[in-house]
Amino acid sequence: MAFDRPTRTIDYIDLKAETAKGPRRIAFRILQFLPAERGDFVDRATGEKQWIYPVLADAKLLDGPNAGNVYRGKVYKYGITNALRDAGSTDPEPRTRPGAELMVIAARATGKGVAKDSVFGNRPDDDEYDEMCDAFSDLGGWDQSINPNAPAAAGNGRPAHDPVGAATAAATAAAPAQPAAPAPGQATGSGTRRPFGARKPATT
Repeated sequence: MAFDRPTRTIDYIDLKAETAKGPRRIAFRILQFLPAERGDFVDRATGEKQWIYPVLADAKLLDGPNAGNVYRGKVYKYGITNALRDAGSTDPEPRTRPGAELMVIAARATGKGVAKDSVFGNRPDDDEYDEMCDAFSDLGGWDQSINPNAPAAAGNGRPAHDPVGAATAAATAAAPAQPAAPAPGQATGSGTRRPFGARKPATT
């Protein structure tokens, strides 16, 4: 029989495509902060290309048609790195650290003076955060990349939504595999069900 050929195959998150019709929920795990490099945009004040601060990270899509896909050890640049570094685009010092695991809502820029296809990361509110953590668990965590639309009987590894059972199982699970020969300061991973920290207390 003849094989079909895909029109396009990628092994990274195409943030522009993923956010073309609205925000996208993504879990990130910081692996390494890479050396600063010159970007594509010119600083009007200096006439030189602006510095950018790339981030090496794992990522997992939590919604949309590609939900469940894991993309390991990919380099992210420009707008999304503000959220991954928890720092402004001109700030060379990140406030996150290698190993940090973040829930981010990626969305197209809406402000004036910013390219409309630029993608930035937004902080989820408490309800969104809880939903994203549940989706991360339901979609297999970092351990696997699965098709969430496949029936459970097909052995896709998707657990039932059982917070107590999932937490117990996760506590005894082995840590996820890491990229080969990690660089100094690279993440070592986490085996917990909710690796993104406790829900933030409400402030008054």
